Amino acid sequence: MLPAAIWANANASMLEWIAWQQAKTAALGHSASELILKMHDMLPLMSKGAFVLMAALTYSFAILRWLYHFFLALIFKRFNSPVIPPPLKFFVVNSAAWAFWFAAFGNLCAYALWRSDGDIRGYLERLISDHQYVFLLTMVAVGLALKFCGKVQHRGMLQVYGGSKAAMAMVDSVAIAISILMLFFVSHYR
Repeated sequence: MLPAAIWANANASMLEWIAWQQAKTAALGHSASELILKMHDMLPLMSKGAFVLMAALTYSFAILRWLYHFFLALIFKRFNSPVIPPPLKFFVVNSAAWAFWFAAFGNLCAYALWRSDGDIRGYLERLISDHQYVFLLTMVAVGLALKFCGKVQHRGMLQVYGGSKAAMAMVDSVAIAISILMLFFVSHYR
C-alpha cells in the first residue's frame, strides 16, 4: 500500500532527525555512537510499525465509511429508493487517496525538519517569501488535486444514492449529526 510506505519513510526520517539532534548534544548521558546504534536498531521496527499503523487506519476508515453507507443504503431500499449498496473497494481506494496526501504531508514535514534544524515555521516563512510564485502554483496544484479527490468521491456517492441530491443531503446531515453527538459524548464523558 503506497500511502503506508510513504508514511513509513516519513516516520523513519523524523526518527533519524531526533537521533541526530540528540547525537549533536550527546544527550541523555549517551555518546553519539551509542545513540546512532540505538537508532539503527529501532529504525526497522519503527518503520514497520508506521507502515502497519497507516495501513490499518486506512482500511479501518474505509470499513467504517462503507458500513455507514451500506446500512443507509439498506434503509433507503426499504422505502423503494433506487439505491445500490456501495462496494467496499470504492471506500478503500478513496481512503487510500486521502491517506496518500496525509503521508505526502508527513514527508514534507520530515524534509522541513532536516532543512530547518527544527525551526519549521521560520523555514517555511523564508521559503514562501523567497519563492512566492512557486509556492502559489504549488498550493493551487495541491488544491486542485484535493478538489479532484473530493469530486470523484462525491460522484461515486451520488451514483450509490441513485443520483438523488436530496438523499445525499440526508446522508450528509446524518453524518454531521453523528459527528456532533460523538464530540458531545467525548467532551462530556471523559
